[in-house]
Amino acid sequence: YVTVVGGLVVVDLTDGVVMGAVDTPGVPGDLVVTGGKAYIVDGNNGVVIVDVSEPAAPVVLSTHSSPSVKTVYVSGTTAYIGTGSGVDVVDIKNGRNTSLLYTVATPTPVTSIVALDRVLYAAGGVSGLFIIESATVTTFPTPFPSVSLTLNGTTIYVSTGISIVMAIDVSTPARPVLIGTHDTAGESHTIAVSGSTVFVADGPAGLHVFSCTTSPPGTIITTQPLPHPGESVYTTQEGAVYVLSTASLQIFNGSGLELVGTRRTPSPPSDIFVENGFIYIACTASGLLIFDAGGTGDPRLVSSFTDGGLTDFKSVAVVNRVAYVTDTSGALLVVDCVDVESPVLMGRYSTASRTALGVHVVWPLAYIAGGDNIEIVNVTVPSAPSFVGKHDTLGHSTDIFVSGTLAYTAIMFEGLRVYNVSNPHEITPLPITYHTRTASLPAKAVTVYADDSAIYIGDANAGVHIVSHENLNILGRISCSAQGVHASNHILYTAASTGLIAATTKPSFTATVVRSHDAKPSPAPPTPKYPYGCFNTDTKFFYKQAYSDNDNTPEKCAVTCAGLGYSYAGVESGNQCWCGNSLSGAVMTSIHECRTPCAGDGNEICGGARRMSLFGLAGRPPVPTTPALVGCFKADSTDGNSRVAKTLLFTGTTTIEACGAACEWNGHMYAGLEKGDECWCGGSLEQTLRVSDSFCQTPCTGDSSQICGGDHGQSVYILDGTPAVVPTFRKGLGCFNMMGERFLSKMMYSSVANTPARCASACASDGYLYAGVENGVQCWCGSSTAHSIKTLSNECNKPCQTDDAERCGGAFRMNLYRLVEAAEPPTPVLAGCYDMPSSARSLSYLAYISKANTVQECTSVCVWNGYHYAGLSNSDECWCGNTINDSQQILFSSCDMPCSGDASQLCGNGHRTTVYALDKIYAED
Repeated sequence: YVTVVGGLVVVDLTDGVVMGAVDTPGVPGDLVVTGGKAYIVDGNNGVVIVDVSEPAAPVVLSTHSSPSVKTVYVSGTTAYIGTGSGVDVVDIKNGRNTSLLYTVATPTPVTSIVALDRVLYAAGGVSGLFIIESATVTTFPTPFPSVSLTLNGTTIYVSTGISIVMAIDVSTPARPVLIGTHDTAGESHTIAVSGSTVFVADGPAGLHVFSCTTSPPGTIITTQPLPHPGESVYTTQEGAVYVLSTASLQIFNGSGLELVGTRRTPSPPSDIFVENGFIYIACTASGLLIFDAGGTGDPRLVSSFTDGGLTDFKSVAVVNRVAYVTDTSGALLVVDCVDVESPVLMGRYSTASRTALGVHVVWPLAYIAGGDNIEIVNVTVPSAPSFVGKHDTLGHSTDIFVSGTLAYTAIMFEGLRVYNVSNPHEITPLPITYHTRTASLPAKAVTVYADDSAIYIGDANAGVHIVSHENLNILGRISCSAQGVHASNHILYTAASTGLIAATTKPSFTATVVRSHDAKPSPAPPTPKYPYGCFNTDTKFFYKQAYSDNDNTPEKCAVTCAGLGYSYAGVESGNQCWCGNSLSGAVMTSIHECRTPCAGDGNEICGGARRMSLFGLAGRPPVPTTPALVGCFKADSTDGNSRVAKTLLFTGTTTIEACGAACEWNGHMYAGLEKGDECWCGGSLEQTLRVSDSFCQTPCTGDSSQICGGDHGQSVYILDGTPAVVPTFRKGLGCFNMMGERFLSKMMYSSVANTPARCASACASDGYLYAGVENGVQCWCGSSTAHSIKTLSNECNKPCQTDDAERCGGAFRMNLYRLVEAAEPPTPVLAGCYDMPSSARSLSYLAYISKANTVQECTSVCVWNGYHYAGLSNSDECWCGNTINDSQQILFSSCDMPCSGDASQLCGNGHRTTVYALDKIYAED
């Protein structure tokens, strides 16, 4: 079935004879044939449906109108039509009378569709891969555009329009994984698969064919012997791997598992944690050991900690230099390690178990695997950890790992159990258990870890089991005696009795070229020439002049220099060609300074007087960073040191982009533009003065829509990749404590140009709901505020470096903003004055004690933290709670002490408390 201009042709492949044909309206394109019908894409009109049950006499049944159709996919009696704005889902039971069921909107056009079970996957170009399930769209970003899709089992092969073909594993529909790419060295358009062979329409090169193989998660990459059997392992995002054996610590680099450091321990170690350059090791007879991991070679022992006679420590977790250690007596110890040379016991908690084996901290909660139960402890007050919840495991729990609302627990003689801990007071087991035992080996699960890819259960008998988050399906297995598991950068590291094992955490992909069949002979490819820009040749960085003649063009010069074995070609003064292998000493200037027409082609540019148009012959130049506006700064013509950018690079026709590219090439952090035509470069904001934007009002000579400073003002742009500001609505939510769990997990950037407006713009552009500025220079993004803790607004006291009128959080303090319209919190209602002695205080949560206490500050903190009532006592105290039934209401005149932050407001008196109800229901009560 072939679409041609004007219609559809049916060809008998046995003898190549045309059996039948039919005219179709519009301009036919791609088509699908199934169930005796052909569905033909007509980009201008919709989808044409043709009855081909009689191949010799095809009949047009109807046209389903859809705007800007790109592709069509048919499953049963439903057609999925990809358009310029999404997917139209159409009922095609009656080919003569189709009906639109619903439309799914997507941010970019859909050019190809495949389906697996009830999930659609749609190619969305630069957006990536759209996952459509029950009319809900999620986006899986891909590193290259998604153009055409084909499905083989649970692997989608994606062509990109350029040379790359991607392979994406969709065995878990909600968690696609990019498992590999293949470079066709040409173009990749339509793609198809048969068995293990992939066929790619490769543009002018014809057909590219390659065979592919996939390997499951758990495929071993390498094994590194250890001096003793492995006990525990920890790896960092930077690639370091720390392994405990029964008598020592070894440190490897992550890429090749090269041993870079080792240290014997005074007693057998049991667990390890690494944070902020320090290694924390729990030992069975010598307590907690702290090593410095920041240097090269063998790690240095910094200090050790024991709790009196208790030194048999089993597990350790560290959050912000506070160590949480379990021991064999069933205790949880909270150890202050801020001064790593002198760790101090802050608090102790005795669990309900005879022993405490594993601990995982998601601040402010510590989760403990205690043999016959799991227990949750609140560590908000380090000196007095408190019980939150407990659940009997009915099995020997040996380790625990918490992610989101789920706790993954290793059960010694079973394998894995999963618990819902969204309500830590009522731990609920999920109705499914994963058993690690095999036909020949009993279970002995000792450790567990999880990441976005999978859950990893280490079993001392049955090895490492890799299971899916959905339904705990087995994805892969490593046969070994596993004692510790940890993963980072898609590599799973296992401490086993046989050594350190590195394996894959996701399916892997390899491709082998079968052949590339030319559609037609191709001419010899032209010598590539990648434009680098315009350069000042006063420095004479090119040493070979190839020629000077009236036939000069960039193409001729590139061929000449390539033939002589050079890596760069440059044309200058219209008729000169220069060659070289190094750009050392090259100074970029404005692209507008290269304006001389080529002697051999007046439509092309060949540099200028002492200016060279430079081309690379072996590779593309680095992509210039988009300049981001910092502001308008003083530019005193009598004092060059007062400027941010102090080096005048060039004067003449310029734009923001031209000046920025030139400054970045020449190694500067900032670009400054003055007087419309001056480009300055520099590297520091120190001892400079920001001024009003009225000082920077002069249009750029190269683009009058841009501003290039003024006579006494310099428009300064930063070139470190900081995003530009796009006006974004944001609502301030206050100041938040970031000492515990980081609820905004994506650091967008760290830059001296940080402001709330710039951060909000960056987060909004990536689709996040919240933006937060912290420690002056940091911008964080996220879409959830779960586990957030609000604090006093005056604790966010660090000025933004480029605008000291604004605040950018503080040390472990964040100014938080919501990026879409949010409902206002309920208006507090005065409930009265209540007697709340310390022995019977119904509002039991002390939010803060502050000299800035006000009604607004206290009620805001209590609302944010989910309480129904706020109470102000003793002028400077703020209390929160959910009931006041246990307290006696007294005369309001008894609460007569002015608030410490606003003397016009009343904040109780001693134990007498001014109480506010925080929503309508409780106010009426």
